[in-house]
Formats: sequence, C-alpha cells, structure tokens
Amino acid sequence: MSNLNTDNLNNPHHEDPEIQQYLESRGLRSYNITVAQRAALATVRAGDAPLLMGSSGTGKTASATFVAENIGDAPWWLITMMAAKDPQDILQGMPLVKKDQYGNPKFNLAAIDKFADPIGELRDKGYIERDGVQYPGVLFFIDELNRGSTGTLQILFDFIKTCNLPGCPMEDLHAAGKVRVMCAGNPPVGGYTVQKLHKDSAWDRVLVEIPVSKADPRDWLKWAKKAGLHKSVLSFIRNNKDLLHPERAGEKKVPTPASWEKVSHIVASNVKEGFKDYVALEASLAGLLGQDIGRSFAIHVKEGDAGISLTEVLEYDEKVLKENIEITLQEGGTSILSRLVEDLAQHVLNSKVKLSAKLADRVTYFLSIIPKDTQGLFFSSMSIHLSTMDPTQRALAKTRREDLSKKAASGKHGSLYRELTVSIAEIKDA
Repeated sequence: MSNLNTDNLNNPHHEDPEIQQYLESRGLRSYNITVAQRAALATVRAGDAPLLMGSSGTGKTASATFVAENIGDAPWWLITMMAAKDPQDILQGMPLVKKDQYGNPKFNLAAIDKFADPIGELRDKGYIERDGVQYPGVLFFIDELNRGSTGTLQILFDFIKTCNLPGCPMEDLHAAGKVRVMCAGNPPVGGYTVQKLHKDSAWDRVLVEIPVSKADPRDWLKWAKKAGLHKSVLSFIRNNKDLLHPERAGEKKVPTPASWEKVSHIVASNVKEGFKDYVALEASLAGLLGQDIGRSFAIHVKEGDAGISLTEVLEYDEKVLKENIEITLQEGGTSILSRLVEDLAQHVLNSKVKLSAKLADRVTYFLSIIPKDTQGLFFSSMSIHLSTMDPTQRALAKTRREDLSKKAASGKHGSLYRELTVSIAEIKDA
C-alpha cells in the first residue's frame, strides 16, 4: 500500500487556524459541503443570495450545479460569472457593457448570447430550452466573488441586490421566482488575496454567508465513487486520507479535492494498456499535487496499488473498514482481499506482534465482513505458514494460534468468532 504521513488522519478536515479565528470573529462556524449545499439550496429557494465561503477545492463551485439541479421540480439553467476576471471579458463570464450612440449601456453580441438571449427566452416562453430540455428558471452563479475588482463589485452588488444587470433587467423575473443568484468566495485570511467584503455592512446585508469546511475524506470518497473518478485515485485517498487536502506551507504546491478530480482525468486519459511513460505522468501529476505526492501517486498507479492496507484492517474505525471493503469488492478486488487475508494470518503468527484482545477482536470483525470463501483462507494460510517454520518456531506459533482463538471467542466479537469457526468447519466438511 502507498501510505504517507497520517498524522492528521483523526482530524482530516482541520481548519487553518487563521480561518478558524476569522469564523470565530464573525460568530460563524463551518459546515461540510453536503450541509453547505443544502443550506445554499434553502437560501436560494427563499430568494436570497448565499455566499459559500471556503478554501479552494472544497466543492463550492460544484455546489452551483447541485443547487441548479435541485431548486425546483425541474433543473434550472446555470450561468456562471467569474468575478475575478475583468468585467469586459465576456468570454470568462462577465458582461461586456458598451454604450450605444445615445450613451445608453448595452451588451455586445457575446453578452447577448450568454445573458440577454436566455433571459429574453425565459421571459417570453416561461422557460429556456436547450437540447430538448426545458429549464423553468435561471441560476446565476458568481464564482470568486471577493476576488473581483472594485468596478466589478459595484456591478455585482447592484445585481445581487436588485437582480438587474446593465441593459438586462431581471427584477420582474426574480419576483416571479424565475431568477436567483448564488456566490462563492475564499476567506479573507490564510494567504488569499481577496476583498474584505465582510467589513462592508452593505455587503453583509445582501449576502447569506455559509462557511464551508475542508473536505472530509469519507464524504469525498463517496462523492468521488459516484462521480466515476478513477479507481487509482479512490484507492490512494482511502489509504492516505490526510493527502486529500493537506495544509499549505508557504508557497508549497499541495493538492485539493479539485486537484484530485483533475488527476483522475489525467490517469483515465493516459494510463491504458501498454502505457509505460510514468516519468511524464509523474511530471504532469507534480504540477497538480507537488513533487513528493505526485511521485508517490505515480508509483501507486504503476504498481497497480489498490484496495486497503493491513494497517487499515488493524487500526481504522470498523464502519470505515466495512465501507472500504465493500468498495474494494465492488471494484473487483477479491484478489486484493485474499492477499490481505494471507498477510493478516502471517501477522498474527509473528512472535514480535503483541497478541492482545484488541487484535483478536479486529481479526474477528475483519473476517466477519469479508466473503465466506475468503474467510477460510485465513485459517488455511496460518497452517501453511506453520508448515514453513522450524520445530521451535512452529511450537510457539501454534500456541499463538490457540491464544488467538481463546481471546477471539471470549472477546467483543466472541459470538461472531464462534459463528465463523462453525461456518468454516461446515465448508470443510462439504
């Protein structure tokens, strides 16, 4: 298994001290992305503008899609605006405003395609139709709100407050429940160069700030599997949960959840049968993950390292262990589990390993949640290992095996162990 530093494993989404201090000064707390998404959805439905505030890569941008898809009985049309770009760069999402011959503001053709045409269609027909799908409303998503220039923020403040853009009024559609706005931004601390909107009471009144915590690896893995991310990314993060979104030291390159999504695309697009250029892969990954993590992940991909580790079997939370075994089996990892069972059998017979009641309980629980045909492999593997030992070692190992059986039968999962031994005996008799 590829296991790096796991010092932060018990608190994988620990907030940066500066961000925590900022939240406390505001009388706020952060929420995981699934809660934040639901809060944003409730806010948008009420006609107000949520501001998802959090570090890069916490899922804020993807939340706009979630809100647009769930705001009503049918999904809404999503228009993304990048506040960090120059307000005249319509291709990046901001409206390009010019003046006509009478000095009145108007949109250029690109802006008409992005803003005016959809809004006009919504007003005329009551919906926007694209590729045979009818969207009954429009959600404007302003990303990186507090990175905007002063001029951009003046336009956007009026837009959020009145739902009108220069040359494209939408106040009536907002009143009719057809247009809504949501925003995302980075906290005004922790190395982010952003406008301190929270110090302006006017901004504070028009925005509903919803702080988003750093991604919880367990929640992220569930999302990543559902989203179809490459299995190498899933297995690597399962075994290195602290590397999903590590804290950044100075200017050092570190991954974010968004980085891992890009890594998945890179691997899926390049690593196919016959692929050999892992040096180039490592160089590409380093640009997203940093050199050390990029190299570790490249090795992980090259070796086909997947599944779960013996450390995970022995130390991780039982619920998490069960979830990861289920994922491994769904990914066709029966051979990985078989190898893990063999390693566990060798581990418990090792005289250097303390044979505690906790170890016996972990062995029992692990065996109880793997397929029955793999359970028997544990006991047969112990017998095989015993046969390779010299007489002295074999005698000691047999005593350990008996002690393990006694501790397991009388331990926390004693009833499970007794069921296991009966089940294995029935399989042998058959």
